[in-house]
Amino acid sequence: MEGTIVVSPGLPEVAPENAESLGFLSELISDSLGRLDSLKRSASTAILDLLEANVRLGWYLEDARHFLRKEGTYVAWIEQTCPLSYGHTTRLRQLAKHFCRDSIDNLQRLKLGISIPGLLENGEHLRRQIAASQCGSMADMFRYAGLLPSPDRAVASGSNGNGEHANSNAKRVKEFEHLLATMEKKTIRINPERLSTADREKLISRMKPLVSFYSSLRGESSEPSCRFSASDFR
Repeated sequence: MEGTIVVSPGLPEVAPENAESLGFLSELISDSLGRLDSLKRSASTAILDLLEANVRLGWYLEDARHFLRKEGTYVAWIEQTCPLSYGHTTRLRQLAKHFCRDSIDNLQRLKLGISIPGLLENGEHLRRQIAASQCGSMADMFRYAGLLPSPDRAVASGSNGNGEHANSNAKRVKEFEHLLATMEKKTIRINPERLSTADREKLISRMKPLVSFYSSLRGESSEPSCRFSASDFR
């Protein structure tokens, strides 16, 4: 019919005059996407390397502190041998305590003859532990360990008048995070398969408030948040 344009399936309605140039641009775009994908993988690996190196550094600093505990010269030793500030090395040690020592670290301490009582060890490879934490930066790691406030808590603290209520709530959250970390360390030593029926039911009953609180944090429940104290986890 007159005035009707017939378009073949799968073809553009109008073929541009510079089809050759468009094809070249298509190749450039495809190459760029492939390069971006490669760079993302490289960046992810580099970030994981960085996070792992910081945690292992925290482990080594803790080992050095334990090694020098009798002489009481750890602080002076750090100031003389480490370019990092004492405050930063302390944060790294605190961060490292949130990860279980793996077989690589166990062999290293065995060679050095360092034995730390109560140390969490025999964990899976540190890289897997870090990947499971879903942290993508050192700031994320410090927040994960409770050493930095989350962005939401920081905003709430800055927009709440004199900040007294926000600071009080932040303190309670930090205490709760510490209790959770303590509980996590204790549960590592418990084998659920060896629990008696009575102990199993008792633990399930005690953990119900935690499940309810977890659901409320995710917005899955309209029930009020539960209050916790140190006695709830003893």
